[in-house]
Amino acid sequence: MIFYLEIALWAALWLIGFGIFFFYLNKKGITYTSFYFATALYFLITTLLLVIPFKSLLLPVLQDFTLTPFVLLGLSFIIEIMVYFCAHRFLKKPVRFIHEHPSQYFLKMDYRYLFSKSFEILFQQALIVIFVLILNEYSFSLFQIMILFSSSLPLSIPPS
Repeated sequence: MIFYLEIALWAALWLIGFGIFFFYLNKKGITYTSFYFATALYFLITTLLLVIPFKSLLLPVLQDFTLTPFVLLGLSFIIEIMVYFCAHRFLKKPVRFIHEHPSQYFLKMDYRYLFSKSFEILFQQALIVIFVLILNEYSFSLFQIMILFSSSLPLSIPPS
């Protein structure tokens, strides 16, 4: 029974994070590029709200954490910013395509988008890690978790 409660809590936090409030913010004009700091702050707060109830699952994983992932993340940000810089400088802006698809913020190659989107990706990754840890806690095998992520099969608790 606890399994379903954890999944329900996880799903509720997922829906709150991507659904209810974020779409409300978009309706108010708060997007990835306008009020980008507010969007980043929103996803940082939703990530913290997601992590707090599942900290007992996360602590063992973070116990042997090293600085290497942060260094690699920093390097990937530097490469991404360089790609954006080079795209701005050497590529022709697809003005008509941008005009036809105004909700596709990445097309505009805006640095503010990079900043705010990074916090959304943090929220997404936290969702995935926590979901995998919940499944692992209830004895789902690696194979079952992979099948679950690659299909739309219904969830069932494996026998203990």
